[in-house]
Amino acid sequence: MDPWWNPAVEEQAIMRIHRIGQKQTVTVRRFIVKDTVEEHLLQVQARKQRMIVGALTDEEVRSARIEELKMLFT
Repeated sequence: MDPWWNPAVEEQAIMRIHRIGQKQTVTVRRFIVKDTVEEHLLQVQARKQRMIVGALTDEEVRSARIEELKMLFT
């Protein structure tokens, strides 16, 4: 699976695996290649998760959004 910009979308996809009548243990593994867009997206997801739990102030949220955009284009 490819990482998503929004971590909630990725989490929903993982949860669907568990819901569709699955009776056996399911393991989800992420394979991320270093210095790729996918690696940057994981960093974006981590920042978004911190924002969700309220770890950042309004100013830090604004700054993080700008940094996310910069990261995707570098």
